[in-house]
Amino acid sequence: MIFKNKLIYLTVLCLVLMLGACSDDKGTTPADENSLPAPVDLEAPYQALGASGNEYGAMASGYIGTAVAMYGFFIPLAGADSTTLNDTLIISWTEGDLTVTIKTMDIFEGDTWTWWVIVLDGDDGGTIYDDWICLEGEMAKDGSEGWMTLYDDNTTDDIYNWEWEVVGGELTVTMTWSDGDDDYMAIVQCDDDGSGYCEFYEEGIIEWKIDWISSGVSSSGMWYRYEGGILAESGSWFYSAGD
Repeated sequence: MIFKNKLIYLTVLCLVLMLGACSDDKGTTPADENSLPAPVDLEAPYQALGASGNEYGAMASGYIGTAVAMYGFFIPLAGADSTTLNDTLIISWTEGDLTVTIKTMDIFEGDTWTWWVIVLDGDDGGTIYDDWICLEGEMAKDGSEGWMTLYDDNTTDDIYNWEWEVVGGELTVTMTWSDGDDDYMAIVQCDDDGSGYCEFYEEGIIEWKIDWISSGVSSSGMWYRYEGGILAESGSWFYSAGD
């Protein structure tokens, strides 16, 4: 599961690099022949949240990073072999005894959306795959909305889901996952004016929320803690890069 573990590692740990790559202008990543359209940039003061000293800010910083981790799957694959078969772009490369293949094609009327999958075939550190789809997604060509699902090993059971949509200048990313016993959801919303929020749910019940307004130099907002879905306490937070 070496390659599969790389996907999970990217999802959970390689977050700062993805956030750092986000620009100030929302738009798609420039593409080459081996790249996919990219979601619009998610802009949030993750560093300020993480350094604010607030426990919910620290957790929100991690979930924002997880939201942006999906950008790692749209990095151009320089040097990978590519071909087109029946309107499907096929990009493939090998890692040891494992063949990794990305298949992508335009869908819906006017080819306004892109469908894509990552397929594993071969031996991945002792785990054998037989053309198994490990990751699947669909996305509007302008990156304004879409979804992506990471599947459990050698199954069609999803273990992590991303959905995103831009409405009226507001980008909302919804992430859902399960640890086998409980279901979790995190929602991150970022607005054009530098404001936004992060909410965390367990079994469909809100646990906490933190919001922000950011000027680039300083960020501030409110945090909220819930018990049984009912507001139990709240407070404010502030962080300035100059402090």
